[in-house]
Amino acid sequence: MPKLGTIFMSNQMLRIKNSIREPMFKALNRRKEKFVCPVCDYVGPLVDKHTKKKIRSRLNAKCPSCSPLKRHRFQWFILQKVLTGLDLVTLSVLHFAPEPCLKEGLRAQCGRYVSTDLLCTKVDCEFDVIDIAFADESFDLELNSHVLHYHWCLCYTKRRF
Repeated sequence: MPKLGTIFMSNQMLRIKNSIREPMFKALNRRKEKFVCPVCDYVGPLVDKHTKKKIRSRLNAKCPSCSPLKRHRFQWFILQKVLTGLDLVTLSVLHFAPEPCLKEGLRAQCGRYVSTDLLCTKVDCEFDVIDIAFADESFDLELNSHVLHYHWCLCYTKRRF
């Protein structure tokens, strides 16, 4: 178990690293096409994700400022469009398998935000999507991304709701 001073120092070093990363990346990639990240409002080039197989490499995949991938930026963009005009202070959200960038933004905007996952420990509650620990209609919005992969699970949740 690391000492508290070690944890503080590593968090401090992480903040310094992140504060340097964005301007350094912009300077080194100033000729690349510029984009706007809807999550953090970063304007500039995005990071390419390279893999061993060239066909699987993705251009402009990751924001150098807040680190979400394309799917996370798209989810945030759609969420902002859907939630436009709603009173977010009174909105209650249940988020399964939360993506860190979406989790931070929704927690800051919504009145009640509960994150949950079956395997991850950095969430508010730990339970399965099949066995929800809250009463029906406890939340205004439920977010499930990459959770309902299996047919049997999808059929079960359709019957439940």
